[in-house]
Amino acid sequence: MNKILISYDLHKPVKDYEELYRYLKGFGTRAKPLESLWMVKTSKSHIAIRDEIVAHIDKDDSIIVIDVSGDAMAWRGLGDKVSEWLKNN
Repeated sequence: MNKILISYDLHKPVKDYEELYRYLKGFGTRAKPLESLWMVKTSKSHIAIRDEIVAHIDKDDSIIVIDVSGDAMAWRGLGDKVSEWLKNN
């Protein structure tokens, strides 16, 4: 099983993100240690989770999905500077 860290910035406070929250609550083994941070245990890959989350958020929202059982990561909307840092570190 993969241990996945998921964090997001949702930029439209008036949008209904209930579908996103339902998706995240669908993971049987999960923790929500911070407001926009979830940790889940799943057989899905970090890339699959990122791709599934994209269906529940807007194009201007940002997410990062990190497999913390190893050193694999997938992200979207974090900007060039942060993306480059993640690739190099």
